[in-house]
Amino acid sequence: NKKYQLNLGDDLQHPIAILGFSRGVLVLNQLVAECGTLSSTPPSPLLLDWHSPDNKYLLPPYEYSQKITRQSISSKELFSQKSLIAEFLDRIEEMHWIDGHRFPTHRNAVLPFEKWNSGKKVRCSIFLHGTPRQLEDPRRKWICFEHQSFFGMLKEFGSLVWDCRYFQDKKKSMDIHFEVLKAFKRFP
Repeated sequence: NKKYQLNLGDDLQHPIAILGFSRGVLVLNQLVAECGTLSSTPPSPLLLDWHSPDNKYLLPPYEYSQKITRQSISSKELFSQKSLIAEFLDRIEEMHWIDGHRFPTHRNAVLPFEKWNSGKKVRCSIFLHGTPRQLEDPRRKWICFEHQSFFGMLKEFGSLVWDCRYFQDKKKSMDIHFEVLKAFKRFP
């Protein structure tokens, strides 16, 4: 959109670090899917889904992210803005999942995402920051499974990825879930 391009000016030249905390990681998951869609060969007519249908841990029906429609959405609008989107995406140098509760698990989205990433001038470093509150919750086993799955795929595909753990010696609580915002580090 020309209106937005005119207002961005020189600010488009600065590197970007994107952080998602708790439910906010869903935005990062969608960025992975959209990067993957833009990098897919041949071009995908539909947006790729970041959630694998093979996820062995079924999410409970009350899980909010289950209500987000991600399937059967045309990629036409995405491709119509490809150059503007690519200009933004190519400046992303860091992505931080901070104590998230969902992670991309679909190889069809993660592999093209990493192909996009490996073709950039400056590769995007990926950080998965977690606490026992999220990763060791016996009532929400999918979190640990998805975290391990995403981390494993990124390692397998050659990503610059770090698994950063915090408060391993503390009791699982909402306090540590929010304390990680003060404690997390951009680089291990």
